[in-house]
Amino acid sequence: MRDVESSPSALGSGRPLTLTAKAIAMVKEIVTRDGLAGQALRVSVNDGGCSGMSYALDFAPAPHDGDLTLEQDGVTLYVASDAVTYLEGTTIDYVTGLHRAGFRFMNPQANRTCGCGESFSV
Repeated sequence: MRDVESSPSALGSGRPLTLTAKAIAMVKEIVTRDGLAGQALRVSVNDGGCSGMSYALDFAPAPHDGDLTLEQDGVTLYVASDAVTYLEGTTIDYVTGLHRAGFRFMNPQANRTCGCGESFSV
């Protein structure tokens, strides 16, 4: 992963957010399927969810003020400035199963997650 627009202090001492090969392929598929060329995957954290905070993914044509911009294997990511601390070291995968398919966050900082994996606490 290449850090495009950040200062070293924005990332702290850990590594930035990364995507697995499956997640990269799915992001590219969604961009093509939904006509989102030129947009980046924006990752943020919201208050709420059964564990206190929840992950949010959407597409954005440009970063919001203060977003960290990263690029990995042809996928551009915008990480919300207020989420960088919570997401540092996180890997996003795309998983399929009998009951659901979707993006899954593996966050080494989470000390509690909900059963569906969409919310966490640190």
